[in-house]
Amino acid sequence: MTREEKLKRLQVLQAQQRAKQLSQLDAAQRSAFAQQNMLPSPDNEKLPNPVEENRFGDTAAEFSAPAREAMKAYARRMMAEDRNPLQRAGDAGMTALSALGAAYGGTAGLLGDIVGGDRTQERRRARDFMMLGEVAVPELAGVPSALSRLTRQAGVLNTKPGAFTNARGGAVPISAKQAAAQAAQDIGVTPTLGMQGPSLGMIEAGLDKVPFSTGMIRSAAQRAESQMEAALDRAVDRVGIPTTNTGAGEAAQAGADAFLQTFKDKKDILYNAFDRKVGGNTFVTAPRTIGVLEQLTSYSQKYPNIGKFLNRPKFTRLLQDLEVNGALNALPYDVLKDLRSSIGASMGKLNGPMSSLPQAELKRLYGSLSDDMRAVAAATGDDALRSFERANKFYNAGMERIDGALTKVTKADTPEKAYQNILALTTADSPRGSTAQLNQIKKSLPKEEWSTVSATILRKLGEARVGQRGAPDATDFAEFSPATFLTNWNKMDKGARTVLTSGNIPQSARRELDNLATVAQRYKEKPVSTGSAATNSLLAFLVGAPTLGLGQTAGIAGGTFISAAVMTSTGFLKAVNAAAAGNFTKLRRLAQDGSAIGSEAATLLRLIGADQAREEELN
Repeated sequence: MTREEKLKRLQVLQAQQRAKQLSQLDAAQRSAFAQQNMLPSPDNEKLPNPVEENRFGDTAAEFSAPAREAMKAYARRMMAEDRNPLQRAGDAGMTALSALGAAYGGTAGLLGDIVGGDRTQERRRARDFMMLGEVAVPELAGVPSALSRLTRQAGVLNTKPGAFTNARGGAVPISAKQAAAQAAQDIGVTPTLGMQGPSLGMIEAGLDKVPFSTGMIRSAAQRAESQMEAALDRAVDRVGIPTTNTGAGEAAQAGADAFLQTFKDKKDILYNAFDRKVGGNTFVTAPRTIGVLEQLTSYSQKYPNIGKFLNRPKFTRLLQDLEVNGALNALPYDVLKDLRSSIGASMGKLNGPMSSLPQAELKRLYGSLSDDMRAVAAATGDDALRSFERANKFYNAGMERIDGALTKVTKADTPEKAYQNILALTTADSPRGSTAQLNQIKKSLPKEEWSTVSATILRKLGEARVGQRGAPDATDFAEFSPATFLTNWNKMDKGARTVLTSGNIPQSARRELDNLATVAQRYKEKPVSTGSAATNSLLAFLVGAPTLGLGQTAGIAGGTFISAAVMTSTGFLKAVNAAAAGNFTKLRRLAQDGSAIGSEAATLLRLIGADQAREEELN
């Protein structure tokens, strides 16, 4: 037995032994084991997950339990007979500190009970609030905060501008939060506190429901929305001039008509060049065309009424001229050419003399005539054959585009419908080949018309839906909505994004749109207050806890006009965002100010540092 086989056998035996031990526990013990281990382990992964009864106050009790036990332990030790007065004084201090920790943990747990929802979310929210307080006022925890230790280890408070390194001098990979902060800087958006993650978001959520600060918090949010709209407008302006749905549809149809005319003119030029090489009076035959006509009229004599209903007499008369008494009839080349042109004009959008006939049959007949003309070209010489192949290749490629992608524009009943047909090609759930069709439409339309269509599509990504605030009115314009933009941008096929933002369009437009989507995602994720009175009170209490004078960093005075004014000011928020992006210079400079702004900056500096240290630890 090899070493690897021995190790594998040992692992199996160990697993069996653990399973045996677990099976000997009673139901209560298993339940306790499962509750103590929130994540599954090899010992319990095969056991059914116990259903926890979610009762109000459970999270508060859970988060205050360690401190309460510590308080009891210190109190018992303080009363022990072998303790001298100095030791008893120390025990009394630790008892009091544990009591404070129990009250703090209970408050965080109670808030988790209120805003969490299920047990998992309650615990998660409670941990977020614990982190908020421990970083802002480490004394509340009764012991040095783990997050504070991480912050010191990471050395973020001494970070040089543009560099973010850990204690070992290694570069820390850029996080999603840093990327979002940098994206906001690039497009000129000043994120609110709520857009910087859960910790700072809870501060904003609390201030949003505190008297005298609600208006400033919401004004900061509206400012961010306006800046995002301005970023979208800048990107769209690099693409073209947006208009209404109808206006974009009219531009698309005008562009398609221009393409059809250009196609017809060039097709005529190419075929005329070939025609001159053959000569109009050259007599030719059409054996392949006769074969198709014979198939189409094979039952006309036996079933004359059906043949008449299906317009077979037209095919019969053609056959009579191309064939005489069963023999090929030689006709001037001009006759064969005009017949092919008439059939071609009857296909697609154009209404030729044979447009009443089925399109499939017309295509068969057109193909057989093309084959006969190719035979004529080959008989004429290599130069004539090359000329024919060039013209025929151009025609087939153009008709493929006209019968495929352009029909969504040319056959639309209204300009609005034409626009909607193009828009449908951009979504990720559109049929396969939609991106290719979108690209075909782009290639077919003149630059100006396509720019109008693509700019309109991109601008309307951010328009509020009907029924929302700022939804379109009769003018077909609407206010900007970050949530709507994000939803529509994520629904858009990646290939479609490339089609809409490529060609003569500057690459900066696509970068701005990508950055805007990143920032809009942060805006969507920012925490909000539930609106309940109990929640708002707890939020306000926790946000304002540092004002109680429990630590040097008691700077976040939730519910005060000054704090709200500071935390919503453009300069302060830009410094916070720069720190989130990895440059702590501005925020550290503010933290050195002896006023209220310095105290608040110092606290947020620790919060951001702790968040980034936690991300480094997770990585």
